[in-house]
Amino acid sequence: MKKFVKLFALFLMSVFHTSCGQNQTNVPQENIKSETKDLVTSQVPNSGVFGIKQDRKGNIWMATNDGVYRYDGRSFSNITSKVSAARFSSVLEDRKGEFWFASLGSGVFYYDGKSFRNFTTRQGLASNHVICIYEDGTGNIWFGTPNGASRYDGKSFRNFKMSKSESPPDSVHVSIYQKRLPENSGLHNDVHAIIQDKTGKLWFGTRGHTFIYDGKNLPLLPIKTAKLSLTFGV
Repeated sequence: MKKFVKLFALFLMSVFHTSCGQNQTNVPQENIKSETKDLVTSQVPNSGVFGIKQDRKGNIWMATNDGVYRYDGRSFSNITSKVSAARFSSVLEDRKGEFWFASLGSGVFYYDGKSFRNFTTRQGLASNHVICIYEDGTGNIWFGTPNGASRYDGKSFRNFKMSKSESPPDSVHVSIYQKRLPENSGLHNDVHAIIQDKTGKLWFGTRGHTFIYDGKNLPLLPIKTAKLSLTFGV
């Protein structure tokens, strides 16, 4: 009888040990995920969506008050919720397939699909309040801010201002933007849009004038005084 009890006990121990081993090796891969996949949600972003972009894989990216969301055709993932509580205004996928997120107050976030890097005024960005992002033909990344445009060449920032005056805080009443701005107004530095034409010139849309930069001559000139030479496609 004692021999039977001993054998039975050994059998139970063997079963228990085998069972524990299976629980450890069969952990679903979804439980060992990166920080982004852990944030899958069925909730559709509905708190101020400022920018929408589609990446080369077909995913939809949304810059919102609650973070940057990615929609893969099945569900939404809040990509930035573990990184920053900032409000986001714009998303860019660069030529390398990596991403840049503009925030309203926390600078710019670079995301390579695994980790983040935050650029602020400490690294040379013109302002931590970033409104738009653009990649030019040579791969430079441009950022539109209330304090001018910033260009990042992969190593450092260079800032471009259209007016020597400082921009007023964004809380200024909207009626000020409905009037013609004085030539020395700091609002000419408030860059909201950037694009490059076929001749290589960069265009900056601000709360004042539209400015053009040919890549050589400074200061930037408003279009009313700049010499325009456009090539239109058919």
